[in-house]
Amino acid sequence: MNNASCSWPLPEDVATAIKRSIDSPPLFFNRATGGADTRDEIRKTLAEILHCEKDEISLVSGATAGLNVAILGLKLKKGDTIVTTDAEHNSVYRPLQKFLEFNPDNNLVNISCNHEGVPSFDEFKKFTESKDGSSFKVLVMSSLSNVTGRYTGWKEFFKLAKSRGVTTLLDASQSFGKTQTGVDEYIHADIVVAPSHKGIRSLQGLGFLKIFSTIQIRQIISGGTGTESYSLTHPKIMPEKFEAGTPHYTGSIAMLKALMWGKENSNIFSSR
Repeated sequence: MNNASCSWPLPEDVATAIKRSIDSPPLFFNRATGGADTRDEIRKTLAEILHCEKDEISLVSGATAGLNVAILGLKLKKGDTIVTTDAEHNSVYRPLQKFLEFNPDNNLVNISCNHEGVPSFDEFKKFTESKDGSSFKVLVMSSLSNVTGRYTGWKEFFKLAKSRGVTTLLDASQSFGKTQTGVDEYIHADIVVAPSHKGIRSLQGLGFLKIFSTIQIRQIISGGTGTESYSLTHPKIMPEKFEAGTPHYTGSIAMLKALMWGKENSNIFSSR
């Protein structure tokens, strides 16, 4: 079993939707006549969960893609510091290392973990109060570890970071869709990334990137969007800003059906 990687089995409704989409013409909105705007319905559903505007959500090819877009697109000044923890996945570590290759004048600080793999909030708090903490501009954390299964305590970290005007980026890959969320669940997370093949219970190859409109992320990938095709430059507004390339047709249909299934069966997870 590899349930830390992929959900299985998928809900019957999702499996049926996948089979139906494979047997049907790929009628994608903006790219074919008569296509339903499935991706916009996904954004609307996610926006209800994340308590944000639907146009603050871009659909990407997975969490790794979303994390690369968000991290490599950060706009920092010389001497600014990014903080992360020793509990992160390589989909966080490696883009951060690549960012430092491109931006050697920025700094990276790792917060250590205790013997159970939980990041030290005391160490983090001390750093924010230190002289070096004055350059602290971005916090990148995961919600759960796929190695230890431990909750990282990210909400407490993010609350303190936001009180200091820091941009917060949450890798919610291991938790999104697995538990009920309240209105305040993601209130301190400026950027949230998650795939569709884990807690959402859908296919690999699709995920989302939520970025509050007040956060500026540099565009690093360009291509076809099905909109503004007359222009040689990529659209600069969300959600198309980070949605270059052919959409995952079957994955989108499956993801929407999975989100609907999760919404209808939320009582199952709230009781666990």
